[in-house]
Amino acid sequence: TNVKDHDSDMSFGSSSNSSKSSKQTKVDEETLKMGTEPIKKLIPKGYFIHLISIIFPQIAKTIEFSVVVRFIGLSAVPDLILLQPIYEIIAYHLTSAIAQSTNIFVGRNISKNQLVAANIYLAHYFLISIIWVIVALVIYFALLQNVFASDLVGQYLLLRSGIGALTCSFSRSLTPFLKTENRYFVILVRDIAEQLLFVAFLVTTYVNSEYIGVSLTNAGISYIIANGIIAVWMFILIMKIPFLDVEYRGVCRFQFRRLSPIRPKIIMQILGYTVPQLLTNCTDTLLQLEAVLFVKYLVVQEDYITIQNVRLMVFTRVKALMQAFILAFRDIFQQLAQYNIGIKKITRVWDTLKWSLIYELLLCLPILIIAVFVAPYIISLLLPVSVDQQTPFFEYVVSESQDAATTGVWCMFLPLPYYIVIQMLQLESKLLLSALLQLPSLLFGMGYMYYVLTEVSDNAPLYLVIAISEVINAVVGWGFLIFFIVKYYKLNKINANHKDIAIDQSVAAANEEVRQSVMTQLTQAQEIEDPKKSRQSVTNLFNKGAVLLQSKDFMNLRESVSTNLRASEIRMSEMRGSQIDNSGK
Repeated sequence: TNVKDHDSDMSFGSSSNSSKSSKQTKVDEETLKMGTEPIKKLIPKGYFIHLISIIFPQIAKTIEFSVVVRFIGLSAVPDLILLQPIYEIIAYHLTSAIAQSTNIFVGRNISKNQLVAANIYLAHYFLISIIWVIVALVIYFALLQNVFASDLVGQYLLLRSGIGALTCSFSRSLTPFLKTENRYFVILVRDIAEQLLFVAFLVTTYVNSEYIGVSLTNAGISYIIANGIIAVWMFILIMKIPFLDVEYRGVCRFQFRRLSPIRPKIIMQILGYTVPQLLTNCTDTLLQLEAVLFVKYLVVQEDYITIQNVRLMVFTRVKALMQAFILAFRDIFQQLAQYNIGIKKITRVWDTLKWSLIYELLLCLPILIIAVFVAPYIISLLLPVSVDQQTPFFEYVVSESQDAATTGVWCMFLPLPYYIVIQMLQLESKLLLSALLQLPSLLFGMGYMYYVLTEVSDNAPLYLVIAISEVINAVVGWGFLIFFIVKYYKLNKINANHKDIAIDQSVAAANEEVRQSVMTQLTQAQEIEDPKKSRQSVTNLFNKGAVLLQSKDFMNLRESVSTNLRASEIRMSEMRGSQIDNSGK
């Protein structure tokens, strides 16, 4: 969609033009750093914020499981491990995939300084998200409410999936847009505040449970309160509403007028990119859901059901915590590569790929070695049952879960480059290929899991099937990584050779580029986005012309032309002098 930006002088709730322009300059400088500062400095600077954004929710979820098991007992594990993938897909994975796919277009337009186009895509994200929230509520009341007969379990699922889809759309799912603008401090404050609020409300509702009792509903209420508070703040931020004398910076701004008219083509573009993003987000969750359902309906003995569920809980928690370290590299890679692809700096794209892999190996290998020895201790954190419940059977369950914890750690190492490869394919708009490459591990896991339970035994370790599927991802990741290394190494070499041209040609090309830029600004100055403002006064036109004449591009062009004219005059004077000398002789 060719949507031009004619509204880059956005209002930020400022009372003066000077403060408004200074805020715009501040935002531009922060965003432009992705295209100017050395990549090897940008990656460590942004990585840990990305890591906090991913690992803090996983830590909070681990604490939630621990608190629920402590107050309810092992009987809560089957419901926890079954409901978790359902509400994660409905409330978070899908809204997050929509946001990530929308952010590809938002980032491209920001890199081109087409801010109106970026905000039109942002507005359509909210439109799609609101439609999905309605669909999520329909899914719950039409289907899930009948499947889960228990009122307390149903209330928990309604809070986490139905209402959670709404709060996530305005809270955690906005993370990609904040990262695109390098708004790391906002992300840091939001993530710390949200998880601290959740843990505080969680412990409070279970410790003081005289009025609502002890059930999964306590955890659901705690989540909605904490996430709802953050959602209100994030909505104020994305709307750029001055609140408590705080005026939020940034160019991403949600405005209802950007939905007039609604553009079906933009919606289809976003949904097209959503499918591979959703597969990336949901593969592990779908395999976990299938494993839990198989245990629920295919395993007969109660003891084996408990063992399978506890092992799956331990495995998925450890795996999610470990994967946060490589997913953070995926996100920082996507952010920097997307911006530099937008401004067509191939050398910086190559540097982003190279340094992301170097940092990933240097950081993840030591963490892997440490985690192998630490992982078994997570079991005691996940299962903090009282002393009277620590029966011989409980001790047997704990011993059976040791290998599950260690296996979850190894799943971090195998597919190190896999997520970067999938992200690169999506940045290159190879959507079908990126989706197809994610299907083998999913289809293998789903098929082989059924075979293991029906043909081997009820106690067969289903978590190993999920771990084996990561081997398939590793083959895909390392194979395509070699392809991308060769491709971008060659492109970088060609780009470096292309810079070795004659100085006069480069100066002429630079002058022509500046001239074209100024002409484009002069042309766009006559175009107005709002039809109501189509008639302008002569004074306004004169002021716009004066601003353009004082712009950086025009000044560069004038200086370049003046330099060339002076050089020509010097050469002409030298030629006249030589001619006079020759005539004198």
